Amino acid sequence: MGVIPIVILTIIGVENDFTINSRLFGFITIVGTLLYCIMEEYGWRGYLQEELKTLKSWQNYLFIGFLWFLWHLSFLTKATIGENVFFFV
Repeated sequence: MGVIPIVILTIIGVENDFTINSRLFGFITIVGTLLYCIMEEYGWRGYLQEELKTLKSWQNYLFIGFLWFLWHLSFLTKATIGENVFFFV
């Protein structure tokens, strides 16, 4: 399944402002995205849940959920505090 988006974005290409060939940039973008997603899932589900298994279930879920929220906090955009609180809830 991971090969399909790699092939599609490499063929179609991704326009960019870095003067990189669009097909090469498409390949770099999708490989980077897939690696990021795999490693993020490994971190949250694999490593962190295993390390925190000594906590009670609700403490484990609350702690990992809060860390996940901080990781995905939209501090790089112009999101308001209210939008971030809504996202947290």
